[in-house]
Amino acid sequence: MVSGPIASTKAKVFMEAAGTACANVAAYDALTWVRVKRFSSYGEIGETAAAIEYTDVDEGEDHVLKGPVNRGEFQIELNWDPSDPGQTAMQAAFEALNDINVKVAYNDDPGGTNSKPTRLFFPAAVMSWKHVLGDGKRVIGLTYSCRINGRIMKGDRAPGTP
Repeated sequence: MVSGPIASTKAKVFMEAAGTACANVAAYDALTWVRVKRFSSYGEIGETAAAIEYTDVDEGEDHVLKGPVNRGEFQIELNWDPSDPGQTAMQAAFEALNDINVKVAYNDDPGGTNSKPTRLFFPAAVMSWKHVLGDGKRVIGLTYSCRINGRIMKGDRAPGTP
């Protein structure tokens, strides 16, 4: 059982190319996922509300209201592997106009049959890709930037049966 901080080591990223609309975690869990392999770094996932600012001149005060939510971008850095079906699917997703679904599975699976780790799910548009050649002391990299285009849902870890 995991207790305390969770290492990002062995976290996994998956994609579902059809971009099937999902209303809840159970619908996301039921999708068919393709694992994207050979990660060198994972980006941030989260939400930021815009600030709507206004001034009341007659009261001499500035005010702020919470505005629309922006879910930002999820950047994934890979060690390029042209034989990986997940990387091939990401490239196809860049060339397509529709959103994909992304699943990030943490390395905190409690174990047992049909157990599940903590999972984050979200729709995203693959907005860019870049090969990273580096300085000759590393393998060729591949970076994808995915614009999160909907609600981020979290599936809690769930123990399986022994």
